Amino acid sequence: DTFTNCEILFDISGSMSGPGLDNGFKYVVLFALLYDDVQFQIFNTELGQTTKNEITFINEIKLGNLSKAKGALQSDGGTALLDCLGKLITNKPQASTFIVISDEVSWDEGKDLLPYINKINILLKDKKLILINPVVSKGTVFDKNVVALASLTSTIVRDIQLHQNQKTFIEYIKNYTCV
Repeated sequence: DTFTNCEILFDISGSMSGPGLDNGFKYVVLFALLYDDVQFQIFNTELGQTTKNEITFINEIKLGNLSKAKGALQSDGGTALLDCLGKLITNKPQASTFIVISDEVSWDEGKDLLPYINKINILLKDKKLILINPVVSKGTVFDKNVVALASLTSTIVRDIQLHQNQKTFIEYIKNYTCV
């Protein structure tokens, strides 16, 4: 039950062009194959609506059509990361895990991000937030209660399992045997 469902929020702002989109896409592929049920939304200054194209995007990945899926990602515009994440959490109250893939260059909300950060912390309550920064350059906009990952390695699966379900992770460690 560790990898049942997740909501992916993918940054398509201008600062994500190039390595951000390339590396971020690799994470989407990982999560599309790892989680049973993946919902995918894009954002820049606005939260993209879940459309047939975004549902098809995940299906193309699951079918192995990676070039076709990746070709659908285009970067453009500014970034309102915290505002869009707040809207997604509010719009998806049933979701238990949110995965944000963003370079965290979030400027559209203004210079003082603390009110947004506090709002996100309140909205999250008992939900999980995993932040993936595919091109770390300027630090983070988040405060606490967040697992921030910045490299695509095989340990990410265990990192996420630890965050999602500590009991399962501990049992895995206790029962681990070297083959």
